[in-house]
Amino acid sequence: MNNNFILSLNGIRFYLFLLILATHYKYIIEDTPIGKTLYSYLNQGCFAVLFFFILSGFCIALGYSKTFDTIDKMSYFSFIKKRIIKIYPLYIITGLIMLFLAYLPRNIDWIWAFIFLYIPMISPYTHFPDGGGNGAGWFLSALFLCYLCTPFIINFLKKQNLLKCMLITYVCIVFLSLIPILIPALSQYTNFMYKFPPIRVFHYTFGLILGMMYIVNQYKIQNNKIILKHYFLYECFIIFLILIIMFGFKHGNISISIFGVPIIALSIIYLCNTKTGFIYKVCTNKTSQLLGNISFECYMIHYPLCILFSDKIKPFCYSVINIVFYYFILLFVTIVISLLYKNLVIKLKI
Repeated sequence: MNNNFILSLNGIRFYLFLLILATHYKYIIEDTPIGKTLYSYLNQGCFAVLFFFILSGFCIALGYSKTFDTIDKMSYFSFIKKRIIKIYPLYIITGLIMLFLAYLPRNIDWIWAFIFLYIPMISPYTHFPDGGGNGAGWFLSALFLCYLCTPFIINFLKKQNLLKCMLITYVCIVFLSLIPILIPALSQYTNFMYKFPPIRVFHYTFGLILGMMYIVNQYKIQNNKIILKHYFLYECFIIFLILIIMFGFKHGNISISIFGVPIIALSIIYLCNTKTGFIYKVCTNKTSQLLGNISFECYMIHYPLCILFSDKIKPFCYSVINIVFYYFILLFVTIVISLLYKNLVIKLKI
């Protein structure tokens, strides 16, 4: 696989995280009139989350597509073990921080939710999606279910027509996204459905299929004369569509899920097809690579910081300048802690 292509995907992860941080920044700014106005524009985290699920499936397909031609216990458990080692320690550490500093001071009963829901990573299946721990941890619970299913999905897809599977998966995504509109009685459960892991498996599967199709058609894609010749227009078109989806629809989460999937697919293929575009250059510079390498740590660490420091920062968020200033302070602290944790993990060889 083209190493430059991997770098571009790694770099974009941090910029997606910035959208998620801006979304969770609401816990600090939403109580002020200026903050509410800004938040209506900053609340774009659902697009980034969708991108992460598809991108995760895509990258796993690139790395493990050949591994699961056949499924055996050794390869399956080796795959799951690697995923657990990567995601679970920080999941528990940040969860414990939230439990003792945010949940237990309010209600001692949260410890039971933490033990029986958060630790086994099943809290998103309930109406207690935080489980008394890190509220951002629902993403890992959903992703872990995707990992558990990965070998079986890949093995199944290898025997099917990938294009048909992609269309069927997309139709399922559209139907699931429209449920709150088709069945108004379920609209109150929109947030539950947003975090419900089995639904997210479809987004992840779309990424798997995209990755497997890319492997099969890699040469054709990388030598597509139309894209190579008009990469700037292609890039502008993608950015334009992303902005429309993020800011132009009333039902944000629904429109992003329906229209965002094909746009994200185009974006990923673009990143692997050019070495001259603006987005590609930004994603592959040294700073982007450094930050991309800690994007997972930033994601897990930023949420506790947003919650724990919200009361201390809120009194100062009375102007746009202050709101932006404290956003970058929060970002800086998140990056520093993430770098320290990452270096510790490397030294301990975890």
